[in-house]
Amino acid sequence: MDNQIILKTIVSNLDAILSLLEGGTGNADLKTQFTSIREDVNNRLTSTEIPRKVFSEIPEQAKISINSRTNTYRIEEETTVGWAGIDDKYNNLTKEKAKESYEQLLSTGDYNPNRLRLVVDGQV
Repeated sequence: MDNQIILKTIVSNLDAILSLLEGGTGNADLKTQFTSIREDVNNRLTSTEIPRKVFSEIPEQAKISINSRTNTYRIEEETTVGWAGIDDKYNNLTKEKAKESYEQLLSTGDYNPNRLRLVVDGQV
């Protein structure tokens, strides 16, 4: 557990004890002792509090870029047994290359546009 959390818990417990001793008689010595302890813990708490700088303590090589990976695509054709890849050269394509290859396949007239699709096949 973090030291600050422990010290804050101690201060909270000491406050509860002091509130219980508030109404009783003959507790002046106990109140003085608990008050002194609470002040000591509060001093330790304020001396251990260090403002945290967000991201400044993280080494540059440890920082992770969001969306640092990009998808790769493949072109599939629907056959009588389901969707299958046309050729290995149509796998692991960038988005732009996949669109270009898709348009090229359609322009040959050998493929039905309703039976071709682009799917994500991985990330790099």
